[in-house]
Amino acid sequence: PEESMESLRGRVRGDLETIRQITGTRNIIVGEFGYARSSAANPYGLTDSQVVTYTEGVMAAALDWGVAAIFTWQMYDDHWGTFDSRGNLLPLGDYFRRRYSSR
Repeated sequence: PEESMESLRGRVRGDLETIRQITGTRNIIVGEFGYARSSAANPYGLTDSQVVTYTEGVMAAALDWGVAAIFTWQMYDDHWGTFDSRGNLLPLGDYFRRRYSSR
């Protein structure tokens, strides 16, 4: 079943709070996160739309919580990346292009 944004954001905040309690600081960098895209090789992955929605939810929750930085899993990868192995922009890459082009 698909996870609600409320549940996803709650999990992110909870995980960050656990890390804060263990480390004693809010200076946390999320070093990698991401979602696999559905493909012939990975039929259990998410749709492009779901990947973008969940990515946006994780980023919003982490940044609202106050992380110092957050990075997605990979730039170039047919299943996880913002670009495919041929260098074509994937929907996740387009999301980031739109998000940061206005800044």
